[in-house]
Amino acid sequence: MISQVLFVLVFGHLLTFGSNKHGQLGVGDYRKRLHLVKIGGELTGKQVLNVACGDGYTVAATSDNEVYSWGNGENGRLGAKYDGKGPNSMCTAYPRPVFGSLHDVPNLAARHWHTIIIAEKVLNQKTIRGRISSPSCK
Repeated sequence: MISQVLFVLVFGHLLTFGSNKHGQLGVGDYRKRLHLVKIGGELTGKQVLNVACGDGYTVAATSDNEVYSWGNGENGRLGAKYDGKGPNSMCTAYPRPVFGSLHDVPNLAARHWHTIIIAEKVLNQKTIRGRISSPSCK
């Protein structure tokens, strides 16, 4: 089955379907979806402009210059620190904001473990420190 497929609708809402093994659909659980479902959580009411899918994770940029990530956080691919406890401790099944606010995010890309975000400037920078690479996401 396909890992994840996302569609950005004209008003910036996200629809998705796929395997969801790592929470990469962003719907709050790890169950596969065979039909389109809407992504909510912290993205509710926000206009998504760009979205990219990596290896079991997803990133999205909104019109209010925020970047969100969800899914498999192994090796730091979500840009967030994890405590490394529990079977899904490296995963998040809901969109979570990462970084500070970015001014003008015209594009972002994700492939395998890497994400590239193009932004004019960082408005409120946060630095990620600590252990972020193990255990693995189940």
